[in-house]
Formats: sequence, structure tokens, C-alpha cells
Amino acid sequence: MPDPRPVIIDTNVVIDAFVRSGDVRSRGSIELLRRIEKGDFTGIFPTPVLVEVYYVVLDVTKDPDRARKTLKKLLALPHIKVQAVEMEHAMIAVEVIRESNYFRLGRGDKLGRRTEGLSMVDSLILAIGRTIPGAVVCSNESRFSQVRSVRTMRPQELVKEV
Repeated sequence: MPDPRPVIIDTNVVIDAFVRSGDVRSRGSIELLRRIEKGDFTGIFPTPVLVEVYYVVLDVTKDPDRARKTLKKLLALPHIKVQAVEMEHAMIAVEVIRESNYFRLGRGDKLGRRTEGLSMVDSLILAIGRTIPGAVVCSNESRFSQVRSVRTMRPQELVKEV
């Protein structure tokens, strides 16, 4: 039996599953985490996502204990891996930022900045996704699809596909 497909998980997937509830977005995120728990997928959390999850849960709930418990629950799930940011990821993130956040001005080498671009954490998540063979980056962030060099899907699309 082949290894489960690696899925790089963005912060908003976790927040939708743990903080929001009831809507289509949160149901897709909850189902994805259940499928990871069952072993249908291998969930990969980039370390910046863990920091963002803690920050957002703390900001929403004002409860550091709940933020810690949320991280512990995530990391205790079976079929979960944590991926540190390495030099290769940082270099790819630079390319992703340039591809998604800037455009060429005229004929020279000057670049203009788009008003809506990806954050540093988003670019690192996408960079990690690009380095893992067969991986898909799972996010509810529509701007992820701007980056053509990385396969991205929304949680509800991914769970329907398999």
C-alpha cells in the first residue's frame, strides 16, 4: 500500500476546524483533520503554522491554556509531521514572493508591488509544499492559487477528491 499523500496544512485550516464551526469551510477543514487521523493523508505542519495557530487562538480566546491545548491536540494526532523551515525553503520562498507579490514595471528590471500579496509565512508554506514530492498545500486562502509552481487545494476539494 502506498504512503498516504502528504498534505501541507495552512493556519486557516486549523483555525476553521478549532475556532469556527458549522459553515462549509469549517466542515471541510474538520473532515480533512479526520482523514489525516484515519491515515488517508499525512498532515504536515510547517513550524511557522504552529506559531500562527497559537497566536490566533490566543488572540481570539484570550486564553493561553486553550492555545497550548489546541497545539497539543494537533501534534498528538496520528499521521502528523512537523516540518522545520530550512535554507532550501527560504530560497524558494523568495521566488514565491517575487512571483506572487511583484510585477515587472516596463521593460527594465524594476518591480512594482501588488496591493494584495502573500505573507512571509504563506510563502514559506508554499515553499515547503514545493519541496515534498506529491504534496498538496491545503488552504482556504484564495491567493495561494496565484503560485503556479505549487499544487494547492481547499480542504473541501481535497476530501472530495479521495
